[in-house]
Amino acid sequence: MHNAVEGAQEWAKELVKQEKVHWCSSSFKDSVQLRERLKRIAENTARPFDEITPDGTIVYGVLDMHPGTRDGVSTRCSSLLEPDSYLDCGDRIEMAWWLLSEHADKLPGKKYVIERYPNGGMVVEVTPL
Repeated sequence: MHNAVEGAQEWAKELVKQEKVHWCSSSFKDSVQLRERLKRIAENTARPFDEITPDGTIVYGVLDMHPGTRDGVSTRCSSLLEPDSYLDCGDRIEMAWWLLSEHADKLPGKKYVIERYPNGGMVVEVTPL
């Protein structure tokens, strides 16, 4: 365990006998408290088209445009999608992953699904479509 303190569990056995003392193991904090924190952050920072997973990560689709394919893509997206279901980021368009999957054949460029920690955090997985 990378965050555990050697001997802490033995030390805590005496402390938890007191009414106002609670002790959580490092593994509990890692598996439960971190997940709950991620879920709260995701709920407060997710965009309308982000899907929040049970683990608190977010999932969305990315349309990555090649040079020369940019023209008309934003217009095409606006004709296919609701205004709050995508975001034009210049070199790519981010949208609900299921909408990207549904309209993949109508849009040029590389398409993939991203799973990442909330609020612009670390990417967990990239799945090409």
